[in-house]
Amino acid sequence: MRIFDACLEEVRPFLRAPLVLPEKIEQLKSRAAGLPDAVRAFYLECRLSPPTPEVDLLALAVRAPAADRSPPQPTGDPEECPPEQRFVTDWLRSSVARDCPLVWLELDDIAAGVAPPFANLHVCVDVEYCRQRRTTIDESPAAGATRRERVWGLLEEMSRAALLSAAQLALLTAQLSQLPSAARLIHVSTMTGRSPTETKVYVAIPHSALADCIGQLAGREWAERTDLLEPWADAQLGGSTLYCDFTFRTTGCHSIGLVFSKVQLRETSGDPKRKVLRERLIQEGLCTLAQDAALAAWTADPSNPMFRADASRRLERWLDLKVTMTGSRLISKAYLGFSPKKSLY
Repeated sequence: MRIFDACLEEVRPFLRAPLVLPEKIEQLKSRAAGLPDAVRAFYLECRLSPPTPEVDLLALAVRAPAADRSPPQPTGDPEECPPEQRFVTDWLRSSVARDCPLVWLELDDIAAGVAPPFANLHVCVDVEYCRQRRTTIDESPAAGATRRERVWGLLEEMSRAALLSAAQLALLTAQLSQLPSAARLIHVSTMTGRSPTETKVYVAIPHSALADCIGQLAGREWAERTDLLEPWADAQLGGSTLYCDFTFRTTGCHSIGLVFSKVQLRETSGDPKRKVLRERLIQEGLCTLAQDAALAAWTADPSNPMFRADASRRLERWLDLKVTMTGSRLISKAYLGFSPKKSLY
């Protein structure tokens, strides 16, 4: 049994409508069939506001330690593979992007068809973030310069591998040049499974730098709307560091999201179920009571007798949330995260 199928069966009792409809379960299994064996963790991305039934799947690919690594076998003619698939395969072999510690693969829920499993990639460019699970961004100028040089090199490698178009490389190069000194770049994303293609940057910033970062990366017109996001930039909700993703299309910035991620739970350990944030979402009309009941089921204590007794020993579950500014309005999403604590086989 594939690792995703095994994990999905374990978390099935915690999935509830209207976030994940029953018919989506088998669709997710079918969509995940092309994932590499190296995936180790997953998110189900659900729309809260506006509410829609789509569920996107994100899968974390991690290279095994060199001593344990068995290179994945290529499938088909390498020259006929999409560049995203070639990049992931070569990266798992450590033949490209050796400074990249992990890659997230995102499979969109597309009603008219299924996008290839490698079409949307989130490439981590910050080794220290993964090693230390950083929630602070303090570093010396020399360390910052070294890290940025490493990012430049990785972007060039991604371009040579045809993972980034010339326009995407130019955009990301400009973003890196304009990144405020207080910000830290964590992921860059290429989303060729979407039309139009999207390019993303995911950054960590201190609360005080939110408006400056938005102005530098997205432009003055977005900075003028920062007041939409500022009420959500609350240390009680996300700890001392903000995590923001900027989505770009050909015409410029398309959206800016504040992400409430697993890494921040260390600073909000008194609220692992995100009750404070969920209540705020309900109050602001960004989550319905039915959706919140489904989120409560996802974060439920596995000792509850209605769930399998061994679920808590075999799997870890967590909840990420995101509030996104798109134009002059806010939208929200929930990310149901899960990964095995030990082998499921």
